[in-house]
Amino acid sequence: MKKNGKFTKRGVATKVMVMILSLMLVVGLSVGGTIAWLTAESGTVENTFTVGDITIDLKEHTLDDKGALTETETTEWEYEHIIPGDELKKDPFVKVLANSEASIVFIKVIEKNNIDVKVSDTATEKALIYSVDQSWTALDGVKGVYYKNAAATGANASEPMYILTGNKVEVSDYVTKTDITTMKKSVPGLYFMAAAIQSENIDTTDMNAVYTQLPAAFVNYAGPTA
Repeated sequence: MKKNGKFTKRGVATKVMVMILSLMLVVGLSVGGTIAWLTAESGTVENTFTVGDITIDLKEHTLDDKGALTETETTEWEYEHIIPGDELKKDPFVKVLANSEASIVFIKVIEKNNIDVKVSDTATEKALIYSVDQSWTALDGVKGVYYKNAAATGANASEPMYILTGNKVEVSDYVTKTDITTMKKSVPGLYFMAAAIQSENIDTTDMNAVYTQLPAAFVNYAGPTA
């Protein structure tokens, strides 16, 4: 049920627990939020209701000098000297950290200046080729937004939820010298952001309505402006 812009259960408003993070090629940004705990007292009997929390982490791994993924986590990575046909290792992932409630994790994938390159006289493809892993479900009508359910965690964080298929971005074989010149000027990039919302006591039959309950910083994020 939805009432006055909040999801409700049995007529009681349920605040939303959210955590949003972003992962970019150059800059990482995080904003978090929780809801408070409530107590009630009747005579000498105290009833305490402890409301849970959600904490997520959005990272990727660095690369070694051979372009292979390492075990070192980072919130930024920049690729240099790419050439046509390159396979660039890139493994952005989300973790739900320990002692978090069951949640729905949303991700947003935004590409900037990913130019079209000519494949034939009648066809083109993107200079940077990638896809989102099929374990994520695309949100209807909202480009670049995907989601999946995450179970409550105990003492340990969840396994990494990888975003890109094969943890890679490919450079089109059809990129020309002219295209490279254009890419150097426009600087193409991929930008990732994640948010999580509790899955209990909200109506999950309409995921677009759930999406609107996320912070404006996530919903309105369109990548860097510079």
